[in-house]
Amino acid sequence: MRFIRKPFRKGVNWMPDPVEVSSDLVPAPWKTLFTNEEYLIHRIVVQSTYAMVVIVLVAHALVWFWRPWLQ
Repeated sequence: MRFIRKPFRKGVNWMPDPVEVSSDLVPAPWKTLFTNEEYLIHRIVVQSTYAMVVIVLVAHALVWFWRPWLQ
């Protein structure tokens, strides 16, 4: 079976209509930047970064109390 290409007809809209994506979880100022899915992933990444910073600061404080590296 061969694929037969239809000829281009002038004036016919061959582009698909844009799909409206619901972004009801995204705050109003960021609705143009994120969809719901992207916003939730971004939120996880940011919260993970904050958690890692806290862990690193606690670890450095514990090592500093054990053996200060500056006199």
